[in-house]
Amino acid sequence: MSEIKPSWPKIFLFYFFLIIFTLILLIIVLEVFAVIMVYYKGVYLDEINPDYYDRLADLDPAYYGDSQVAYSFHKSYGWLHIPGSKFFYRGFHYPRAEFRIPFQTNHLGFRSGRDYKGDDSAKIRIAIIGDSFVQALQVREEHSFPKVLESYFRKKGLDTFVYNFGISSTGTAHQYRIFEQEVLPIRPHLVVLAFFHNDLIDNCPAYSHEEVYLFPSYERYANGEIRVKDFDAYMSWPLVIHYDGSAAPLTLPKYLVPVIRSLSVLKKKMPLLFLKCAHAFLVDKYVAKTDYDPEFDVYRMEYPRVLQNAVKITFQLIRQIKEKCNKRNIGFMIVMIPSREQVIPGLWEQYLYQRRRILNPEWFDTGKPYRLLAEFLQREGIPYLDLSELFSKESNIDSFYYSYDMHFNRKGHDKAGQAIAAFIENELLQDESTFNHPPFLR
Repeated sequence: MSEIKPSWPKIFLFYFFLIIFTLILLIIVLEVFAVIMVYYKGVYLDEINPDYYDRLADLDPAYYGDSQVAYSFHKSYGWLHIPGSKFFYRGFHYPRAEFRIPFQTNHLGFRSGRDYKGDDSAKIRIAIIGDSFVQALQVREEHSFPKVLESYFRKKGLDTFVYNFGISSTGTAHQYRIFEQEVLPIRPHLVVLAFFHNDLIDNCPAYSHEEVYLFPSYERYANGEIRVKDFDAYMSWPLVIHYDGSAAPLTLPKYLVPVIRSLSVLKKKMPLLFLKCAHAFLVDKYVAKTDYDPEFDVYRMEYPRVLQNAVKITFQLIRQIKEKCNKRNIGFMIVMIPSREQVIPGLWEQYLYQRRRILNPEWFDTGKPYRLLAEFLQREGIPYLDLSELFSKESNIDSFYYSYDMHFNRKGHDKAGQAIAAFIENELLQDESTFNHPPFLR
């Protein structure tokens, strides 16, 4: 009895699907390998010049090791970098690490290559307080908007120094303590408070958008004044982690770098529609049901009572900064920093659509927090610059932010720095009653 052989179409289909299956399996294996390399070996595929870091490490290998950002508990501010530290800050955002930035702190623990002295002789002294957008860990220090602001006036022949008092994940309460203890002693001509919408959340003990967090507490006086109390590390464990930076750096063999880069490009180019559809289905069906960040309560049309109270506290702290500046003849202004979803068209709508089972678009207004703040500042006569209005006019606004990280990239910092400098020059330098420092006004 003769053996029945399969026809050539069946053989062709069998090997065709076998090859497809093998390729998919290979891609998955390589993808897992790539993720391991990115997360544990430090492969950085965007805005990185490896030679730059190699030179730094050769010059000072004891300090420019590959380590976590070093924080330590601070009773007045909650947390602060270890003074005199040098390390890299890495952004881990799948499928790649978007940046790897050298970072150093001055004698106070703030990001700067220069110590801050109260007797600084610079003709123009500007102190900027704020959160991670001011600290700007995502770009080199010379590319951060405080440095862009400084360079703007120096190019005009004005001896200028901008002090960066930014600390990540802080709110107005934390920054108020920094203003009292660090900013006032250096006698600046101008204080700039960079306000990001989640500062309202950071000022409210009922919220936390961070796993590692110290809540502010307050003492109120009969005249309406608010005092921010010292922080208690024992009441907030495990909220501050101290990294000593002693871990040995992990390096990737050079011959693997092209492989990882190719995989990153391949992932973007391959039309794996069924995988994308499956991912979208799973995210929409299972993840998006409960994936809501309470930070976005600042966009709600109706604020919860605890958030209403946080708004009152925030506005009172801003008012106290203004009063302390006025007594010392120091200029004061606010800069409103826009988030990605506030200015990139369709981004917030996409977020709501993915969570349409639990969220109603009519509940939210992304312009509300800055509109409330603007109304308050106008009543108080405090100059302010809303960067969200400026950024919204840009046709390529998404190019000002990282693709995965929520912060400005180098282009965004340059745009913000130039806008702030122009505002100071055009609005404050022309009004002696607002910025009353004759040496600066000449």
